[in-house]
Amino acid sequence: MIYLDDATAAELRAGYEMELPLTPVGEVDKFLADFVDATEFIGLTVFEQTQEKRRGAFDKAATALMNLLEALSGLSDIDNSQLRFLLTVEIESRLPESLRLQWQEIVSSLTKTDALAALGQLDLHARGMAQVAQGGERLEAFAGRMLLRVFRKHHLPWDYAETGYAATCLRVMLRLSGRDDITEQKRIRHWLEKAEQPRSR
Repeated sequence: MIYLDDATAAELRAGYEMELPLTPVGEVDKFLADFVDATEFIGLTVFEQTQEKRRGAFDKAATALMNLLEALSGLSDIDNSQLRFLLTVEIESRLPESLRLQWQEIVSSLTKTDALAALGQLDLHARGMAQVAQGGERLEAFAGRMLLRVFRKHHLPWDYAETGYAATCLRVMLRLSGRDDITEQKRIRHWLEKAEQPRSR
C-alpha cells in the first residue's frame, strides 16, 4: 500500500489548485486518490519475480477479469442486490481473512454499472502491466502514460515543462514506485513527451 506523506500530499494539492483554481471542493481529493491508485499499479512491477512469472500473473489476471466482465455484462436481468450477493459468495470466500472486511465494505454499496466500469479499468491495467512485464516498455514510460490518463480524467493540462505540474507528479510517482534514479529524474521531459505516444520505450 502506498501512502502520500503530508509534505508530498500538500505539494500535489497546491499544484492542482494552481492548475484548476475554481475546482469544486473535494475534486482534488479524488485526484490524489486516483494518483495513488495509479502509482500502486506501477509499483507492482518492482516485485522481485522473474519477468516470465510476472507476465504470466498479469496475463492470468487480465483473462480472469475479462471473463468476469463478459459474464456480468450478459446478466442483463440481474439487479444490484443480486450482484452484491454473487460477488460476496464467489469472491469473499476465496479471500484471506485480512481482506474480507475490506471486500465487504466495497461490495456493500456496489451497483452493476460501477462493477462493470471498475472491472473494465482493472482489465486495462492488467493488460498494460503484462506489456511492461514483458520488457517491451520502460517503467518510466508506463508511469508517464498512467499519469496522463489520470490527468485527462481530471481535465488537468498536460505539458512537458520540467518545472510544471505534470513533471512534479511524475517525479513523485517514480519515487514512490522505487525509481528515484537521478538520471531518470533528469529525463522527466522525455517521459512526459513519450506518454502521449501509443507505446514508448
